[in-house]
Amino acid sequence: MDPPVGAAARALLRRISQAGPFGMHVEEHDWPMAWRCVLAGLICLAGVTCRYVVTFKGQAFLDRLARCE
Repeated sequence: MDPPVGAAARALLRRISQAGPFGMHVEEHDWPMAWRCVLAGLICLAGVTCRYVVTFKGQAFLDRLARCE
């Protein structure tokens, strides 16, 4: 079972997913939500570019959310 990440972190996960394969830079006010997603294994840093990308687990999580909504 996935750890709860909260609505704001789920919204950030969707925004990162929509940014495409190169990921997205996360602003300072979004860092707490990004950290929750990293700890849950939903996103990760892409190299030294300081951009976050969605992991396979994160994409599966978004797919499950889409089916529930």
